[in-house]
Amino acid sequence: MILIAHASLQGAKYGGERTVMLGGDLVLSGSLVKNPKLDYVALGHVHRRQVLCEEPPVIYAGSLERLDFGDENEDKGFYIVDINNGEGSRQVAYEFHGINARRFLTVEIDIDLQDSDPVKTILDTLSKYQEDIKGAVVRIQISLPRSLENTLRDVEIYKMLKEAYYVSVAKEIKQETPAESSGWASEKLVPIEALEIYLDLKKIPEERRKILLEYGEKVIKESISGNWENNGG
Repeated sequence: MILIAHASLQGAKYGGERTVMLGGDLVLSGSLVKNPKLDYVALGHVHRRQVLCEEPPVIYAGSLERLDFGDENEDKGFYIVDINNGEGSRQVAYEFHGINARRFLTVEIDIDLQDSDPVKTILDTLSKYQEDIKGAVVRIQISLPRSLENTLRDVEIYKMLKEAYYVSVAKEIKQETPAESSGWASEKLVPIEALEIYLDLKKIPEERRKILLEYGEKVIKESISGNWENNGG
């Protein structure tokens, strides 16, 4: 005897469909289907393929297509079941057969603050996935510092993804501390060097920059000289 049901069963693991279910979902107790009088229990409704019991076999075959990125690494297909009821014995065999379902692909790219050519880094990474990209639903997740955001050229990125079935490019902008964005964090600066970096960040015109550096250097020297005299030098 075979039981076929479209229902949620206690202990089943859900796929991405769980996030789009409306209202409460009636969950059946496992004891209702784990009945020795049954030869095989074929379940639907949950999209993730899984075997919940062996005697009798209680199986979700899962969806034939990948529906979202929650299914990215899930094999899709169907089961062929052979039930042989002999005299005084029952033999049940089942075998999963995979199919060429629509592929989902996630590519994560982390751009470092010191990267001199973020676009090249992204294109070099995508070139490694060209065969996987063909015909697939692709999402690219790029993480990069805010100061490098304007260096990206989306046209070149999408050109590398032209053979995908569908493409989504998401950018996660990482906040930088003032020291990171100016480069102060990686080295110890003397006062005049710190002043030069500050004027560069403020984009002070060159003529005014020279004047400010000249006066700044005098103030720095007087400050150092004064500290030396105050310390008994």
